[in-house]
Amino acid sequence: MFRFLHSGVITSLTTESLSESDSMTVKYDECCLTNGNQTRFIILILIIIKLYFGEEKVTQIKSKDYNAFIKKVFSGSEKVMTILNFIKFSKVSEIIRQIEKKERYKNRFHELNLSSFLNNQIIRIQINVINKVIEDLEDKFDAYSAGTLIAEANNDTQKVTPDDIFGNKNKSELQRYVFKGFIDEYKGKVEIEYRYGEITNRFIPKIHILTLLRLIIPTGLLNSNKDIYKLTNQRMPIYNIFSKLFSKMKKNNQDALNTGQAISKLIPLLFKVRRKYIIPKLESRKRELIRQYKQQAFANELSETFIAQDIYEAKGDDNKITKIIKSVVNYNIEHIVPVVIFRIRNLFAEDDGKVRLNIPDDTIDNFLETITQVIYENYVKIKLKGLPSSLTTVVRGQDFYDGGSESYTTFNKNIHGLDETDFINSYKYILK
Repeated sequence: MFRFLHSGVITSLTTESLSESDSMTVKYDECCLTNGNQTRFIILILIIIKLYFGEEKVTQIKSKDYNAFIKKVFSGSEKVMTILNFIKFSKVSEIIRQIEKKERYKNRFHELNLSSFLNNQIIRIQINVINKVIEDLEDKFDAYSAGTLIAEANNDTQKVTPDDIFGNKNKSELQRYVFKGFIDEYKGKVEIEYRYGEITNRFIPKIHILTLLRLIIPTGLLNSNKDIYKLTNQRMPIYNIFSKLFSKMKKNNQDALNTGQAISKLIPLLFKVRRKYIIPKLESRKRELIRQYKQQAFANELSETFIAQDIYEAKGDDNKITKIIKSVVNYNIEHIVPVVIFRIRNLFAEDDGKVRLNIPDDTIDNFLETITQVIYENYVKIKLKGLPSSLTTVVRGQDFYDGGSESYTTFNKNIHGLDETDFINSYKYILK
């Protein structure tokens, strides 16, 4: 199955001519490996292991014994030693462990004939004769540039992440069901990236699908409150939720379709809240907190905090203290945004097919600034006290989500009396 599971080896070369008399031989001027480096090294390592053990069964070896063997056998060949210098002993040990895992592996490797192994045509070889191609291209490439382009293209196809798989597999559903409102509103202004790195136009802002999908989770449209807390800053569970939603939609489940329409209307608004309000307010408040905590550090007012010892050891060095303070006030935007949305989720209202925040225009800036800053300052104070566990665990807890609830209540009911709506409950469709 090896040849079907691996793309094999791809070489790019330049040559005066291809041999007509010997189809198995190619004489080249310059040659570059553009794909298959791992395959090449695995074959090299297997050969070295076979040469090392000979007729003996494979067992783990020590690095000093391995190095002594390499020096003894190959030191006479500078070209071979140049290649072997790239082989790390840890990789040799890793492959030996794989051979040792099962007795049948060890037996088959012990019985392996090195000559037949090297002559076994299990590796697919592709040869790109570059100089025969570049002269016919519209874009003028030299041989080096063309070879580099081929190598980069092959490497990019291997960088497949769960995000890429989900985005490529569900692109049509994402565009049709959940991003339609966003695409309509931001066409030509912001591009949606379904696979990391696919958009290279630096003149148009881009947003990855996960960033947009995450905005829906804290609304509670698709999950219960306890799931909101633990889903913060996760990715695969979010993809799984939307995969289930798409599955229901394809079966024409009306509740799922209605929820999908609500999500499509919500995403443009949530994106606007994130970009126009939350991000600028956080950056502004971050600068203020750096100044504030620096003053407190020099006034010895942070002696009861987690960073007290670090500040003491900085001995008044402004640069060191600034660095210490920045480490505390720095934030992951994906920790803050969900909590802000969670706080304001009962203020969504629908008018004429669009969703808006049920907040007067002259109040919205001050309102979102207050909520954002309270949540962010709570985040920083938690870090200053010293984390009881990892920061990731803290931001996935109900206590962290409760931050800002008092400010929301005060600002909303006592000052502006904003009317909460039943938008979320009307379209709620919990997926299990």
